[in-house]
Amino acid sequence: MRNFAWYGRLSTKDKQDPTISFPSQREACEKKAAELDGQIVCEFTDQEAGRRDDRAGGAELVREAKEPDTRRFDAVIVYATSRLSRDLFHALAYEREMKRAGVESFYALTAGDQTSPEGRLIRHMFQALDQFEVEKLGREVRRGQTENIRRGYRNGGRAPYGYRLKREPHPDPARARAGDTKSRLVIDPEQAPVIAEIFDRFLSGYGYKQIADHLNRSGGP
Repeated sequence: MRNFAWYGRLSTKDKQDPTISFPSQREACEKKAAELDGQIVCEFTDQEAGRRDDRAGGAELVREAKEPDTRRFDAVIVYATSRLSRDLFHALAYEREMKRAGVESFYALTAGDQTSPEGRLIRHMFQALDQFEVEKLGREVRRGQTENIRRGYRNGGRAPYGYRLKREPHPDPARARAGDTKSRLVIDPEQAPVIAEIFDRFLSGYGYKQIADHLNRSGGP
């Protein structure tokens, strides 16, 4: 019977629940391992974005794979190519390291059999699509954020000093009825004079430390 290591990953950006995502990934991988006449004997997991290549669990998996005398597994199984990585270069580099170490990589969801040229082509197509999806999503998010700014709304975060957030009903009537809001930056009348004072002193030749000392004076803002 072949011994498998299971690698699981969930993305913090996707706000996935680790108490649900990890067990469901592992269950699918256990079924796949059984189909391959094997069992999962150890696991490595990460809660990191799929495009990062400095994940602790993934690094530990590769490290152990390179130590055949103490290695606990013969092969690795992952739920899907996207759980391994959403960067094509990182995915190919990982599989190359595994191959050099004599460790096969399998996926619970069909992603091509790497023992044939056709299978490797299919797998690489899946990996390229993983990268495409995350890059496309990033582009659409930036497009939405840019349009949001053009309309005078804040994309999130705390208001910078000198301003405050003014919440308004969402411009979409349905979302407004549901209680959703958007925010604009408006000048804070209490903090605005301090901003003006900072700039006046800077233009008068004061350095950063001098300005900070002035602001931190007894009775200062």
